[in-house]
Formats: sequence, structure tokens, C-alpha cells
Amino acid sequence: MESKTKKRKSGGSKRRVALVGLMLTGVASVWYTHRTAISRGEWMSAFAGETGTHGTSSDTSGGVHRVVAEGKMVSRPGAEVTVGAEIAGRIVRVLVDEKSVVRKGDLIAEIDVNEQVAAAAEARARIAEVDADIRYFEPKVARAEKMAPSGAVSVIELEQWRRDLEAARARRKAAEATVRRLEINVAKGQIRAPLDGTVIARFAQPGQMVEPLGKVVTIADLSQARLEAEVNEFDADGLAVGAMATATAEGYPGRQWRARVEEIPDVVAGRQLRPQDPGRPSDTGVLLVKLVFLEPVPFKLGQRVDSLIDLSGAKAVVSPAVIPSTAPMPTPPTVATVLPTTTRPATPPTVTNLLPATRPTTKPITIVTLLPATMPSTRPWRPRWLHRRQLRP
Repeated sequence: MESKTKKRKSGGSKRRVALVGLMLTGVASVWYTHRTAISRGEWMSAFAGETGTHGTSSDTSGGVHRVVAEGKMVSRPGAEVTVGAEIAGRIVRVLVDEKSVVRKGDLIAEIDVNEQVAAAAEARARIAEVDADIRYFEPKVARAEKMAPSGAVSVIELEQWRRDLEAARARRKAAEATVRRLEINVAKGQIRAPLDGTVIARFAQPGQMVEPLGKVVTIADLSQARLEAEVNEFDADGLAVGAMATATAEGYPGRQWRARVEEIPDVVAGRQLRPQDPGRPSDTGVLLVKLVFLEPVPFKLGQRVDSLIDLSGAKAVVSPAVIPSTAPMPTPPTVATVLPTTTRPATPPTVTNLLPATRPTTKPITIVTLLPATMPSTRPWRPRWLHRRQLRP
């Protein structure tokens, strides 16, 4: 029995040791994850200096505060256009590929418009037919107007011929409008470049069916690219148009490019880029600040670029020597407290004791024990399998 008790104690101690080991393993994993996150975020601190609470870093040597912002390359408004089809149909040919340089008005693709061409020819034929009717009714109406005063032609016949002439002229106008509409649709079958630029994406192929507003190509003027930096909303104080900045990007070690703040929006937007630094918050609002480069850059549209923007104004560093040590401190104003003399009573109020003079005595509580006089002897604990084994013959 003593050996079994020892086994139970050893089993309990082993479980406790295993539980402690699991707890230590969890603490170690949390510590390692935190240390790794900090080490991954140290590249921005090394680049910027001393990082602040919201990503703002200060350069104590130059006395200028800076803010670190992540961004991407974008085009200026109007410098990137996705060209699509205005009518439905089958694409006959596509004359450009990706990286093709185009000029404004160049033919990009053609859509099959044979049906619209045939309909336009039919409308022109109707115009010719209506012209023949007009040539027939005009002299007839002129003769009837000359003969009407003499009574050779009745008024009813004259009005009938005039109505036929006006109806023919109206049919001609309707046919001309139909021809113009079909000619416009035929012209829409030729998709042309709306601006000078480079084809950066192609979505359609020859033989493909397209719907109205279907994408064909995307054209962008690569010379009109700029950096859109996401500056934390808490770092907006100190941003100014014309502030200098420095840009870096992965894949270009040791290289930096000069830039200038060109535009600061008046609206706080949501973060569009996921921060590479896991220590920075991802659910805060940002200002999409636009920066223009002061020198040629090798970046592509959509490429991720990091920037270091100089701050000014309220973020400027103030030296302790600026504040004179002998300047007199303003004394706070003295506030006199005037209390009325009759606010407090002369004598405190009398509190009447409502408790009884003698409290009732509490009777002791009798606890009845329902246990038997003699307790049965407890047998040592044994596992069930041992009992089952003993019952077997």
C-alpha cells in the first residue's frame, strides 16, 4: 500500500512539473515574439534616429523633427486612364502590347461594327427615298396653291398635299438622325488613346467579346508619377507644403532620393498599406501626403517607398536657453472666499435614538449531527482495473 501511495505522489509531482514546463515554454515564446518584433522594427529607428510614440523621429544634431511614413508610387490625377469599350461586340484586333508607347489619338483596338455599317447604309437609302417624295410633292403643292383661288382645286386637296409634303420632310430628318447615330457607333468601334503615355496593362485579346465599359488597356504617363505617403494623423502637426523629405526603398541599399511635399489633403483616410513594422498600429487614420521627387528615380508605379519628412512649426525643437531663467513667473490670482455668517446653525441638531433600550437575546443554534456513531473503515484506493482483475477466476 505504501508503494502505491508513493506512485500516486510521484505521478502528481510529474504532472506538476509538466504543467510548470508548459507555462515556462509559453512565457519564453511570448518573450521571443516580442523581441523579434522589436528587432524587425529597429530598421526604421536606425534610419530615422530616435523613434517617437507615433512614428515621429527627432534628429538632435540638426534640431529638426522628422516623421517616417510608408507610401507607394502613384500617378497624378488624369495621368493614368483605363480605356474601355463603349459598345458591345467582338474585338477584331488589338494594336498595342504592354510597354507600348502611344500618342493621343493613336488606334489601340477595333471592334466589329459591320452590322452598324449596314444599318447606316440602309438609313441613307431611306433618305434618298424620302427625297424623291419631297421632289414629287413640292411642285404639286405649288400648282395647287396657284389654282386654289380660282376654285380649280379644292381646299381639302390642297391641305392633303401640304400634309404629305410636311410628313416627307419629317421622315427625312428622322433618317438623317438615324444615320448620324449609326455613324457614331461605327466610330466607337475604333478605340483610340486618350493621352500620351505607356501601356501598363492589357485586358482584351483579339476575338474576345466585350460589353460596354469593358476594360481594354490601361495607359499612364510615367513622367507624372509621384509618391503618396501615409502619414499618421497624430503627426499632422508640423507638416507643411514645400517641406523636404528623403526617400528610400528596398532593393536599393545605401541609396536615397530627395523629394518635396507637394500636397497635403484636408481629409483623414483609412490606411491602405499594411505597415511592415509590426510595432506600428494598422487601424489608425492617415493623411495621404503627396511628394514630388527632385531627381530621376527608378521606382515603378505601385512600388512601396519609405520616406522621412521634415517637420516644422509646432514640432520644432525648443532649446532650454531660449527661456530666460530670471523671467518672473506670473502669480496666480487671489480668490477670496466669502461665506455667509448664517449658513451654519449655532447649535447642532439633536438626533433622537430610535433603537430599543434592551436588545433581545439570541438563542444558540443547535446543530443536529446525522452521522452514524461508528464510521466504516475506509479502504485504500485502488484502480478499477485492479478490482476487475481480482474478480476474474
